[in-house]
Amino acid sequence: MKRIYIALLWLAMVTITACNAIGNPIKGNAIIDWVDFVKINHKTYNGLYDAVLADPGVVLRERVVGKVAFRVGDVVTNPEYRTKDGDAAFLEIGTELYEVEGYKDQSLIAAKDEHAIHGYRLYQVEGSSAWTMKFKDLVMERVERIEIYKDNGSNQLLHKVQDGPDIQKFIDILEAGSKTPTYEPKTAQSDPTYYEVVFYIENQVAAYKLWLAYDGNHYYFSSGDTHAVSSEIGQLIPKS
Repeated sequence: MKRIYIALLWLAMVTITACNAIGNPIKGNAIIDWVDFVKINHKTYNGLYDAVLADPGVVLRERVVGKVAFRVGDVVTNPEYRTKDGDAAFLEIGTELYEVEGYKDQSLIAAKDEHAIHGYRLYQVEGSSAWTMKFKDLVMERVERIEIYKDNGSNQLLHKVQDGPDIQKFIDILEAGSKTPTYEPKTAQSDPTYYEVVFYIENQVAAYKLWLAYDGNHYYFSSGDTHAVSSEIGQLIPKS
């Protein structure tokens, strides 16, 4: 009899939990670590953290791909929630997504973002190879210029590297960096200073973006692995 009672109690708890999930598909008890995504036209797009729109003029504002209807990052705590068209993790409700020149298949789209360099954030459809650039893929001869921004939320442009020899020197210093996967930034006194280094590539809609940091002792960046960089690079970054 006791076993039957326990079994019935367990079944009741499962039933209540299931009913709650069905009754409220949004609210739960989970803390969800959302990635930057948006779902449009039954396709899921992920934000590109290592790409910057090279020229805002290639955003076709007259060709709206879709619009954000629901921001899940604010309210969804049910791990069983199924994303739907119009959902986005962090984009504001009402944000429009636009087609980008050269991508009629809409594998790459853009959203207005005042915090992003050049005012737009890029998204790529899942499974697409429209953007696969990594630091190791940079071809120096195709890099037209380098821009260095201070990552402080204001997109403060610190410096442009435009001469061929200076571009070569900057890239050489980065390439000479040593892999230090176990490196821990020195943060006892203050947080590291972060820079966004943007490499503009010939005939490319997007530019490659790399985060460079300085913790008061070392410059370092991450592109798969953490690399410690010679302090010589500091001479090419104006102090703000």
